[in-house]
Amino acid sequence: MKLKIRQEHILLLLILVLGTILRTYKLQDIP
Repeated sequence: MKLKIRQEHILLLLILVLGTILRTYKLQDIP
C-alpha cells in the first residue's frame, strides 16, 4: 500500500512538472 501511495505521489508530481514546463514553453512562444 505504501508503494502504491508513493507511486501515485510521483505521478502527481510528474504531471505538475509537465504542466509547468508546458506553461513556460507557451509563455516563451508568445512574443
